[in-house]
Amino acid sequence: KLAENELRKQFLVMLVACLETYLRNSMEIMISQELIDLEKLLKMDKLKKVSFNFQDITFIRRNKIKNSELICNYINFQNIKEIKDLFKLLGLDKKLNDIIQTKDNKMPHRTHTNIDFKNMKGIQKNPKYVVIEFYKDFCKHIKDLNLDKNYIILSVLLEIRHKIIHKNIKLKIKNDEVLTFTGITYEFVTIVGILTERLRGQKTKPHNS
Repeated sequence: KLAENELRKQFLVMLVACLETYLRNSMEIMISQELIDLEKLLKMDKLKKVSFNFQDITFIRRNKIKNSELICNYINFQNIKEIKDLFKLLGLDKKLNDIIQTKDNKMPHRTHTNIDFKNMKGIQKNPKYVVIEFYKDFCKHIKDLNLDKNYIILSVLLEIRHKIIHKNIKLKIKNDEVLTFTGITYEFVTIVGILTERLRGQKTKPHNS
């Protein structure tokens, strides 16, 4: 029982790491491909205070550090309030909510899934595929959470991760809690991924003269 609980705790720690990495990579893409308004981004309080001396500039140039990497280094992707404020500053919060509202709020039928449950041999060889396909299928439909509720649950997840890593507090994590946090995390990164693709599409769409 203790070993199983420890595995669940470590899973949540890794889940936060995956969330942080995905958000960082997504923001780097938005910056480097000019999908967002950089002037708005630079109005972020933390970025206003950033300054570099000559040694810093020399190091940045020598190591060919991109602006997107540099900017993202000053954003805490493990702070949901900071992420929420950032998306609001960039005008992305409404776009994320719009994506959630396009879902039909119905659980997908298992007969429509991409998973071939008859091919058990293939599934046993790649069980990760089953999990990925299930969440892809799930997140295309269900919209029982709005963006604010999503932020709240992700904040709880990050707080749990903080207590596990930094405070070594004894926590009992249940299986349904792991499923909830996993589903919410996948839901969030899914809509961020859809948003990134939509921003790309809007940029490449030819303007009528």
